[in-house]
Amino acid sequence: MAMLQYAVRISPKARNVRLKMTVQHGLEVVVPRGFNQARIPALLQRKKRWIENTHQRLEEHRKFFHPEPPGKLPDHISLPAVGEDWRVEYREAKSRWAVVRRASNDRLVVTGNIEDERECKLALRRWLSRRCHDSLVTWLRAVSRETGLPFGRAMVKMQKTRWASCSRHKTVSLNLKLLFLPTGLVRYVFIHELCHTVHMNHARKYWRFLMAEEPNCMALDKQLRTAWRLVPAWVFP
Repeated sequence: MAMLQYAVRISPKARNVRLKMTVQHGLEVVVPRGFNQARIPALLQRKKRWIENTHQRLEEHRKFFHPEPPGKLPDHISLPAVGEDWRVEYREAKSRWAVVRRASNDRLVVTGNIEDERECKLALRRWLSRRCHDSLVTWLRAVSRETGLPFGRAMVKMQKTRWASCSRHKTVSLNLKLLFLPTGLVRYVFIHELCHTVHMNHARKYWRFLMAEEPNCMALDKQLRTAWRLVPAWVFP
C-alpha cells in the first residue's frame, strides 16, 4: 500500500509499539527505547486496515476545522433536534453589533449592523447557544434521570471536533451544532457522554457498559461520524 507519512516518538515509558493518529499531527509511531525502527514498515503493513479506517474517520473530522463553502447568511434555520423551523429576517439599525430576537413562534429578526456578515453570524451563533442551553440541557437532565447516570453540570460550547464531552468532574459539554442533528443521534450523544461518568476512556468496559444502555450504539456511532454534513456552513467560525 502507499504508506502514509509518519513520525517516530521514542518513549522511555513504552513497553510496546503503539500507533497514534490525530488531525493535527497525522500518524505517530510510539516505540520503546532501543526498538529496532527498521521493523516499523512491516508493522504498519500489518496495521493497514486500522490506518486506513482511522485516516478516513479523521478526514471526516477535519471538516470541523475547514468546512466548505463558508456559507451565506441564512433566511431559514431548521433545528431537527428540537423540531423547530425558523424564518430569519434582517433589519438595519444604528449599531456596531447585531442581535437576534424572537418575533413570533417561527420568526427571528436580526437587527443592527446587518451589513457585517461576520457580526450577523456571531449573533446567530449566540442565539443557537442559548437555544441549546434552554432545550438540550433540559433534555440531557431527563435522560440522566431515566438512565440513572447523574452528571455534575452542563455547559454549551462551540466545539470543533466533538459533539460533546465529559470531564473527570462529570461536567458534560454539549456542542451547539447538536441542534442540527436528528433526535435519535442527539439522544445517543447524551447516553454516550453520560456513560463516561462511569468509564472515562473508550476501553472495552466502556463499550460494554454503553451497549447495555444503547444496544444500537455501534450503528449510531457510525452515523455520527458523518453527521457534520447536516450542519449548515454558516454555523462554522
